Amino acid sequence: MSPRTPSFAARTTGLSLVELLVAMTIGLIVIGVGFSSYLNVAANTRNATAMARMTEDASIALGILRANIAMAGYSRPTGVEMASDTVGGTVHNYEVMTRAFKGGTTAEGDDNNFIAGCDGSFADPKAHELDIALLADTSSKACAGNQDPDAIAVVYEADTDNTTYPDKNGNPTDCLGNALPNREGDLGKPDLRLVSNKFYIGTATDTGGAAGLYCQGNGRTGPTSKADNDALPSAVAPQMIVENVTDLQVTYGIAAFEDGARVPSPNALAYVTAKDLQTLKGTEKWSRVVSVRICVQVQSPSTIKVNTSEQPKYLDCQGAIRDNNTGVFVHTFTTTVVLHNRINNGIGT
Repeated sequence: MSPRTPSFAARTTGLSLVELLVAMTIGLIVIGVGFSSYLNVAANTRNATAMARMTEDASIALGILRANIAMAGYSRPTGVEMASDTVGGTVHNYEVMTRAFKGGTTAEGDDNNFIAGCDGSFADPKAHELDIALLADTSSKACAGNQDPDAIAVVYEADTDNTTYPDKNGNPTDCLGNALPNREGDLGKPDLRLVSNKFYIGTATDTGGAAGLYCQGNGRTGPTSKADNDALPSAVAPQMIVENVTDLQVTYGIAAFEDGARVPSPNALAYVTAKDLQTLKGTEKWSRVVSVRICVQVQSPSTIKVNTSEQPKYLDCQGAIRDNNTGVFVHTFTTTVVLHNRINNGIGT
């Protein structure tokens, strides 16, 4: 028997150094791709969350402003009277509703105090309108004449139907939820509660200087009957009602007064700033306002990551394209509010 040719002996197999390096490289690539995908998904999630938060903040801010501005000049009807206008040489007779508050300081006062605003901030945002007579005194709405975001104030008669949160006694409240004084006897009308809400952009020292939409109302935390007005506590300080709002720009839609007309046309001829409105000829200025266009600029509450080599930009409330070097999302939101309480509610005869 011839000796058998020895077969290949079983060998202990393993990886060569080259194979090990190749495997490690492939593994690192897979891990890197997975980690990069995770980071991108996480960044996109954070950005989507930031955009959703911005949209929510803008929706709340515009909702509050729109609700208050739309109420400017409102007063519940107290009766009906006859009135007449002479327009173009023709006499027009009307039945119009009488109201407890017409915007002035008397029952027959003018209606130029239902809305006011500033290009820039109020000179003293904390100034508080304590009495009906001060509604004609624009000192509490005096403008600072600076380059700050705009400010706006609205006045209307408050009741439980147009108050979001009445106080514990069922009385109407201002923008901060504080009960309004009862002006019983003022203007010769019983149970009259006027609200004066002022809105502007401020910064909160307790949040590291974060900007937001502020409101200063004219409500009280103490007694609200007319007899106790002199004993009422100090005015409640303004409060931030919406965070992350960094700019507010307001323009006013003005209409023409036809000769002899009691109210302006319901159609706005142009939108002007508060400063331009004050330069209009004639005595009717704020009385010509029939609509208000508001723009808020909102930023995300946290920094964001933009996957682009280009400089991020945004469109501001003046319509200018700005470079965004802040590291946060910035977006503007605009709406227009019609002042329905400025439209003549009479029926011509």
